[in-house]
Amino acid sequence: MLTAKDLPVGNFPKALDFIHFPTRHQAVIFRNWNAVPFSRIAKVLGCREEDVVSCGREMGLVPDERFTKKWDQRGFLTTIRRNWQLLPYPQLLDLLDWDAEKLLFSLREEDFLYYKLGLLKPDSPEVKFRPLTAEEKEKTADLRRTVEACGMGEELEPWRFLAKQGQLRPMFPHKGDFGIRMVHSYSALFGDALLNPELDPYPETLLSDYQAAGINAVWMQGTLYTLIPWLGTDAYSSGAERRCESLRKLTEKAAKYGIRLFLYTNEPRNMPGKFFDEYRPEWKGEPDESGENFAICTEAPGVLDALRDGMSELFRKVPLLGGVLTITMSENLTHCHSRNPGKCACPRCKGKEVWTFPVSVLHAVEEGVHRVSPQADVIAWTWAWDPEWIEKAIKALPKKVKVMCVSESRVPTMAGGVAGFVTDYSISKVGPGEVAKKTWRLARENGLDTMAKTQLNCTWEGSFVPYLPVCSLVERHLNGLRQEKVGNIMAAWTLGGFPGGNLPLVDATKEELAAKRFGKDAEAALKAQQYFADGFKEFPFHRTDFLYTGPQNFGPSALFYPEKTGYEATMIGYPYDDMTSWTCHGHYTPEIMIRQFELLTDSWRKGLAVLDALDGNDDVKDLTVIAHACYCHFNSTLNHLKFVYHRDRGEREKLPKILKSEREMALRLFELQKRDDRIGFESSNHYFYYRNELIEKVLCCDALLEYFSK
Repeated sequence: MLTAKDLPVGNFPKALDFIHFPTRHQAVIFRNWNAVPFSRIAKVLGCREEDVVSCGREMGLVPDERFTKKWDQRGFLTTIRRNWQLLPYPQLLDLLDWDAEKLLFSLREEDFLYYKLGLLKPDSPEVKFRPLTAEEKEKTADLRRTVEACGMGEELEPWRFLAKQGQLRPMFPHKGDFGIRMVHSYSALFGDALLNPELDPYPETLLSDYQAAGINAVWMQGTLYTLIPWLGTDAYSSGAERRCESLRKLTEKAAKYGIRLFLYTNEPRNMPGKFFDEYRPEWKGEPDESGENFAICTEAPGVLDALRDGMSELFRKVPLLGGVLTITMSENLTHCHSRNPGKCACPRCKGKEVWTFPVSVLHAVEEGVHRVSPQADVIAWTWAWDPEWIEKAIKALPKKVKVMCVSESRVPTMAGGVAGFVTDYSISKVGPGEVAKKTWRLARENGLDTMAKTQLNCTWEGSFVPYLPVCSLVERHLNGLRQEKVGNIMAAWTLGGFPGGNLPLVDATKEELAAKRFGKDAEAALKAQQYFADGFKEFPFHRTDFLYTGPQNFGPSALFYPEKTGYEATMIGYPYDDMTSWTCHGHYTPEIMIRQFELLTDSWRKGLAVLDALDGNDDVKDLTVIAHACYCHFNSTLNHLKFVYHRDRGEREKLPKILKSEREMALRLFELQKRDDRIGFESSNHYFYYRNELIEKVLCCDALLEYFSK
């Protein structure tokens, strides 16, 4: 049985201190207040439940445990992030009420969670409750006055937006521009939803909204051996029958709304060394970076036949399954060349042309699917396919495969006179780009249907709102896809699946959409969104460096630090104070980054002035709240860049103004989230922040103002 000692720690750096709390146990209580039951916090800190409540009250907090079950079910990623720097593993397990095996599963399988946490566990000292000293009591009284002045008050229910699903009505007749119109669930929980149907990623209310929005396909992740025991052993397929039955019911439910469910698969999935040692030594292929998992070698006898048969069996058991969406390079080891192309040491695969490997996998998948379900779709995503051999691969693909690529891939960028390019996830830099156009052209020349992977509502440029109010950029991208005669569209990866926002632009012009939503204020709303779009074009974009590591998604909740932390920013996790990553490892200078966000926020303010002058309908108010939340995040990003830049240059006199601005952003966002609890939510990260984090940022700014005044 696994214990806390078996959990990964990486290089195990010293945990950070938080000077805005008088003691570390107060930080634990504050961050978990009303999200974790007081009894569990007490167990962690080795005290009585009444000690926890009394300590919270001393900090100005109001006890309200009504929503702790919601946080346990829907917000555990937020809880893990809140406590990653605070608690060692044994106390974190007690706080979550999990065993080590469950936490390890989440770290590995919960949408790259361990990557988002930095591939390390900070060396956190054990935290125990103790009485406060006289000095600590005095500081706590100051803290309380600040918390009460911020209006923390009673707890505000999270995930209220779920109750509003199912109310969307069709806005426009659906055009025939795109055959497949696919998104991912806006509100799904990650984890094993098929084994635990109560985690239903697609409730009928959401499916109804998608139908009204013109969506006819949705997707979820699946691993074949957890559905079908195709590996030749049942040892790794426990619960497969139950999962298949859940999947069948889910496809039937979606079909009632004219929606097909697709499985996103990386097959054949890599397996731990133990699997090969015990069951299939002849299938063992290339190891991954850890040396603990290995590819199933697709050149080994019987592998592709078994994969083909497994796909057939899946579609036999789930006849309404819409199809499969495949990545055959990069995401997981799916063959011996998938992560280290051209350099693998597998004796069967070494020296063979790389392009033949994804093609052979896709042939097996396509044949297995279509011999049972000829109407199902097999989508070949060309992610990480090498331009040197992509033409050969496309020519060799089965003719019934749809070829999908990232629409804006390699679109050129320019910020502060410095050229760059897009890898993925861009709304600010509009596709389609030349790489996608060439790929689609090759597909059409070889008789294959085409598909574009896009983000219409939001991206990692800003995933903290259900949609980015920049309709002209989205419309321009869609018109470009129409001009290229792209047959199908994925409108959202795991983020961006909100059934509204910019999605109706698939069926309407921005003018038609504005008239429908904003009535008499349509012209003003479009004018405001044009200011937002003009500002958003200035977003400094190169590859995915800043996109993943910058502070823009956590905004005012991301803490400032008095001295360099030494921590590297993590992928959609902790930005820390890592200017190296934020500048795309020197591609831009800090001055350029600061200037770009000054341009962005200056233009955004002009748009807000237009909206604030309106007294419009509910849709105008919705747009206004979303736009203000975006401004808080982008202005906070500017503050973050400026703070670290001037702090590291020793220019302490410039920091108070930045800290006061950041304090204001945290309080403004706190008030906005009261009005709209979609703000700060993104399904694969749960809540980036909630009330606790935003008020903590106010405390952080106050402490730093005092620190830098000395």
